[in-house]
Amino acid sequence: MHFVALLDDRFQKIGRTRRHVDIKWRGYRPTTWVPAELSGTELPVYALAYNACPNYRDIYLEFVQHVQRPLAWERYRGRLIDEVYKCTHRKCAEYLPSRSVNQFALHEYLLGEKDNILQEIKRKHQNELRGLTVAGAASRSLDEELKRIIEFEAQITSALISFQIAKVKSGNPKKIFDQYFVFNTDLSLNAPHQGFRGDATPDFIYRNNAIGDIKSGKWQDFYYYTVAAYALAYEEHTNQDMNYGVIFHVDKSARRVPLHYRTRIELIDDPKRERFCMARNRKLEIVQERIDPGNPPNNDICDRDCCYFSHCWGN
Repeated sequence: MHFVALLDDRFQKIGRTRRHVDIKWRGYRPTTWVPAELSGTELPVYALAYNACPNYRDIYLEFVQHVQRPLAWERYRGRLIDEVYKCTHRKCAEYLPSRSVNQFALHEYLLGEKDNILQEIKRKHQNELRGLTVAGAASRSLDEELKRIIEFEAQITSALISFQIAKVKSGNPKKIFDQYFVFNTDLSLNAPHQGFRGDATPDFIYRNNAIGDIKSGKWQDFYYYTVAAYALAYEEHTNQDMNYGVIFHVDKSARRVPLHYRTRIELIDDPKRERFCMARNRKLEIVQERIDPGNPPNNDICDRDCCYFSHCWGN
């Protein structure tokens, strides 16, 4: 996640574009709210932002027919990856306040905390793991992947702080961290007019200027819906504009360094907001009216990783 702090030039480049967001597509404007005829119907944020099924039949199956989502190893993996970034950020913030320049050893500290971080995030999701049948090799591979993420976060965070310290006669590691790694990972957004069930909880806010979502599966174009959904929720909750979205993508890799080349920084423009609102309203309509949209014309246009693929098309 701290990798995003090295991409400020991308934010500046996007900021120089002439595109802007029409005020009617801001989350604090009624034009983005759920229509009156659908008010009272709500869905979790993940359901409104996840668009694997072109017909939205997954919404009908889960929330009308109550077909339970099968537990999936990739979903469990994704949640642990989300948590490892947030936990590592918290560990940095806890370590630095009492450290002078001469005591600064963040890299070594984080490497020593790897096992503790893994135990902490696994305890948080232990109930999910109980429902999964997992090969030992897959579990060990995930542990190694999570440790590589911690190691990389330790390297880039420590290196940037050390670089800034080296440029001045004296420096405060905590102040430097707070200047460059401005992430809020504990934000809950109450946006009842957006049709969300419960609070929306983005993975992070960067510099109060970009809303971030951590993704670790294969790239999907509907990832843009997620940052649009969170931007609208942020704007309704705070009555402040949110212009940018960060899709922080973590690729599987056997390399020692995690791959983030698919990470995107995007202006959350009018088309993204409008597309999300249209999809959201259709999904709420399916639930309220108990509409079965049926299968798509053929399974070639379906995502084979959809948890309902076998339910719709058989094995």
